[in-house]
Amino acid sequence: APAVRKAVNIAKSIAAGRLDNRIETGGRDETGELLCALDTMQGSIAAGLAQVRGLMDEQTSSHAGQIARQHACFDAALSNMIQGLCLFGTDGRLAVANARFSSMFGLPTPGTLPEEVFAGEALGELLGQNEDERASFSRNLPDGRTIAVIRSPIDGGGWVATFEDVTEQRRGIAQLAHMVHHDALTGLPNRVLFREHLHLALARSRRGSGLAVLCVDLDRFKAVNDTLGHPVGDALLRAVSERLRGCIRESDLAARLGGDEFAIVQENASQPVDATALARRVVESLSEPFDLDGHRVVIGASVGIALNSDGLEGADGLLKCADLALYRAKMDGRGAWAFFEADMDARMQARRVMEIDLRSALIEEQLQVFYQPLVETTHGEVTGFEALVRWYHPTRGIVSPADFIPLAEEIGLIGEIGAW
Repeated sequence: APAVRKAVNIAKSIAAGRLDNRIETGGRDETGELLCALDTMQGSIAAGLAQVRGLMDEQTSSHAGQIARQHACFDAALSNMIQGLCLFGTDGRLAVANARFSSMFGLPTPGTLPEEVFAGEALGELLGQNEDERASFSRNLPDGRTIAVIRSPIDGGGWVATFEDVTEQRRGIAQLAHMVHHDALTGLPNRVLFREHLHLALARSRRGSGLAVLCVDLDRFKAVNDTLGHPVGDALLRAVSERLRGCIRESDLAARLGGDEFAIVQENASQPVDATALARRVVESLSEPFDLDGHRVVIGASVGIALNSDGLEGADGLLKCADLALYRAKMDGRGAWAFFEADMDARMQARRVMEIDLRSALIEEQLQVFYQPLVETTHGEVTGFEALVRWYHPTRGIVSPADFIPLAEEIGLIGEIGAW
């Protein structure tokens, strides 16, 4: 009976969770077999519990490691962001700020309010208006930086914002825009910006409002370029640009259209008086000698002028007519200026037709040579002959040399005609 009672107590102890009971086995009777069974059961339960605890400890360790790895990745991501980041919790106080934020605005104190983190009028602009709405904006700071801000509310309360210094990016965009619209050599507006400006100027003006377009062409520039070289030619173009800037008002625009061609838009002026005065200033200024790399260079300029009061339509029409007037100024002897006249276009069209016909005349052998004798009047003897070229046009008839010889000289055909 005592042995049975002991076995019962051990069984109760095991059932209560105690697994370190001392069990004496060795008896061969029924009580001994019972104690042996209790010992085996106690050992089995203890081994099972040990395995469960091991698995639980391993899981706990793995979960903690995973969390640690996640925190490490999160910290690495925050630390390597090119944007500054700050996060304010549901209590409205700073919870997170990364290293980039600190380098941009100074090290903030955790738990501070937004107005404390962004202290001062300048940084206060970075907060925006409504923290409960997503917003994207940029602000220019007094120190010259431009900051792009993206702010978003967080579900459940609080908000997060990123801050990117886009100063260099904006400068790059501005520089690219400048390159697209300005001449690389002189810094003047190029043909693209000139046309845009002229379109806007025409939109601002009405017929008779005093808008003028002046085309400026340099006289003898090619000779300078050919004899002194391109570096001196480039220096001359830069110097010409500076003088043109000195001739115009702030409201006017001077541009380089290409080569040695320049143009000016003059707005809100009394025409034709102010356009005449401007043309005179340009011609006189560009006629003054230039000192370039030890060379004293003298050129000149011719100016063609078109007014919007001439009834011309659009920027292209004004520019074309100013160019026609420029041709007239050059024909008048260079160093002069001329206003567009209505018959200039017709004369230019006629000139173009004659140029085409003259080139065809050389190919189709429409030119003929006549020899006029030179007589010595004292003795009446023929001393020689003068060769005279005549052009027999199939529809015009005889074309006067006074009409086609100057054109041939201008377009470079006089050498071919001389070969006749």
